[in-house]
Amino acid sequence: MAALSGGLLVTSGVVALTVTQTATAAPPRAAAAEFRQVELAKGVADMGEPMSLAVLPDRSVLHTARDGTLRLTNADGDTSVAGKLPVYTNDEEGLQGVAADPGFASNRFVYLYYAPPLDTPGGGAPETGSPADFARFDGVNRLSRFVLSANGTLDMGSEVTVLEVPASRGQCCHVGGDIDFDAQGNLYLSTGDDTNPFASDGYTPIDERADRNPAFDAQRSAGNTNDLRGKVLRIKVDADGSYDIPDGNLFAPGTEKTRPEIYAMGFRNPFRMSVDKATGTVYLGDYGPDAGTASATRGPGGQVEFNRITEPGNFGWPYCTGDNDAYVEYDFGNGSSGGAYDCGAPVNDSPHNTGLTELPPARAAWIPYDGNSVPEFGNGSESPMGGPVYDYDAGLDSAVKFPEEFDGDYFAGEFGRRWIKNIKVDGSGGVESINAFPWSGTQVMDMAFGPDGALYVLDYGTGFGSGDASSALYRIEHVPAGQAAGAGGAGAGAGGKPEVVKAGGARSDGARAGSAASVELRLPGDGQLFEFGDAVPFEIEVTDPEGGEADCSKVTLDYLLGHDSHAHHLASASGCSGTLQTPADGGHDVSANIFGVFTATYTDADGTTVTDQHLAQPRHRQAEHFKTAEGAVAEQAASAEGGTRVGGIDDGGWIAFSPYLVEDGEFTARVAAAAAGGAIEVRAGAPDGALLGTVDVPATGGADTYEDVTTTLAGAPAETTTLHLVFRGAGDAPFTVDSFTLGSGGEQ
Repeated sequence: MAALSGGLLVTSGVVALTVTQTATAAPPRAAAAEFRQVELAKGVADMGEPMSLAVLPDRSVLHTARDGTLRLTNADGDTSVAGKLPVYTNDEEGLQGVAADPGFASNRFVYLYYAPPLDTPGGGAPETGSPADFARFDGVNRLSRFVLSANGTLDMGSEVTVLEVPASRGQCCHVGGDIDFDAQGNLYLSTGDDTNPFASDGYTPIDERADRNPAFDAQRSAGNTNDLRGKVLRIKVDADGSYDIPDGNLFAPGTEKTRPEIYAMGFRNPFRMSVDKATGTVYLGDYGPDAGTASATRGPGGQVEFNRITEPGNFGWPYCTGDNDAYVEYDFGNGSSGGAYDCGAPVNDSPHNTGLTELPPARAAWIPYDGNSVPEFGNGSESPMGGPVYDYDAGLDSAVKFPEEFDGDYFAGEFGRRWIKNIKVDGSGGVESINAFPWSGTQVMDMAFGPDGALYVLDYGTGFGSGDASSALYRIEHVPAGQAAGAGGAGAGAGGKPEVVKAGGARSDGARAGSAASVELRLPGDGQLFEFGDAVPFEIEVTDPEGGEADCSKVTLDYLLGHDSHAHHLASASGCSGTLQTPADGGHDVSANIFGVFTATYTDADGTTVTDQHLAQPRHRQAEHFKTAEGAVAEQAASAEGGTRVGGIDDGGWIAFSPYLVEDGEFTARVAAAAAGGAIEVRAGAPDGALLGTVDVPATGGADTYEDVTTTLAGAPAETTTLHLVFRGAGDAPFTVDSFTLGSGGEQ
């Protein structure tokens, strides 16, 4: 059979895989039936909110939870708590990365990257004020080395602080926090830009105003040669926990206005990173901004990227993104735009910059993507998690190691799109092919190859800002057809996915006699309507059969800003009842799919944590953010809010949203109809469910001429439901729907 080869064709920043035929025969790809997915740990008790993993020489796995808990799961699936660090958990911070020292077998050193607690004043950091107002919220994220005792517990007294990275507490977002080593024993650490992205309309956050919190300017961090944020750092840790600088970093030690720890710079949120031991190449997934469309006055639309780093360099953020698509200089004070930044010679003249003004040239991403610009990546929320490279070892005696045909492949994970793909890299570092890989989990959080040559995968689950029943740790093994597979046997499951089998061990973490506590979030209801900035009343009911009357001081309600398939922690309140003030949305792009997430948490006397989570729906919603649809599609249109609307409508077609607590009252839709028009039926539960109201859609005078049409809803169910908009109209695509509003909410 002919082999597939080729490269990436880059046209106007859009990447498409080009494939050409060669005469060289290629080995056949392993079938899904030759893999099995072993469940090592699953559920909140075993996982918490999973963040990162490290596989130890004995095939045990250390994995972190954001609340500070480090767990150890052995090869048989027994899980225990190795230790718990006190951490700051507002925004995205907490316990992030974990790695085992290359000499772990003899020294038992492990590295953790976490946010130490900070005694900040009440509430979040101010958005405006004086430098002194902002400095009260200055903190750090800390890289520390610990000893993992032979009994599997973390020796808390062994902590040695290796490195601290500045952090602006009380303002979201972007921590990064992945740790890895190269073959020479150098430690790599990825760090996020620590910048609030919510007040930049989805474009680059470069607000330089003197009275504005510097946390709104990524030029102070990712674009700053004298700052450790928005970087990949490379150091060599000494025996006493101090470190040296390896030769060949981006800036030589002693270079004025630079930090010698910097290996690569110009990243937004390099959440997952790995080093290929065989080549020293760093692979990294970097989350990009959110703008739905490009703007002549602001810059490119949102896109994300996988990067392949073979030498030190600047990867552009916050001035350039993707295929060196340049942002436009913008004055947040008066709303005026300047010229586009020069990606070949970016200049950082922000008053918040403490580093060099003239920066190294920006480098284009290896694989930038958005929407379906890379067909092999599919569609959905763009969430590049990155992953490891498989280095085949012919001498490794392992019945489960991946075969040689995967040697040198990069295994990329996608959080929102829920896939793992192995990418073959050609001799010049280009993409030869992007291949589907069998995966039966949900949202990929972290991956690593173990000493057995199997792939270990941390599955975040389907919750927002907390673990859930789907959170898990898996080991994906290669079991050639015809060989015994041990527990459960080998074979493909439905859809060609690997069969999922459970490891033989018993669950130990959280397992106890008696009845477990439970927590119920009664208010706000699941799907409740709200507006960003509302003060939201809450009511939480806790049942603790073993602990007697519930201690409301151990009850917490967290508010997170949901965005596509992930969420950003923004505020908290304590107690069984009260009011939680939600922050106003400070400037998401109008196309962004954002919503509220409320999570109630209770920890009982035995340390077992239980949660309940509800979503809150903004009153104003873009129609294209439907959950399911039939006889209607999302289509791009420059005239629409955020550049996308619902079109391709058939008579009887519909779009659906869930969960929703629909209210009686006003319903308004923004519609356009070139000719006939039609009607929108608002129904609960199903396309033929209870009719709550109907609104006529007139001919508006053009396909891009919009009108607001309004009706009154009545008979809304008291319980959470699915909201259906059902379309009626004769002819081909009689009208389009851009957005809709329930109740008094205005455009967000």
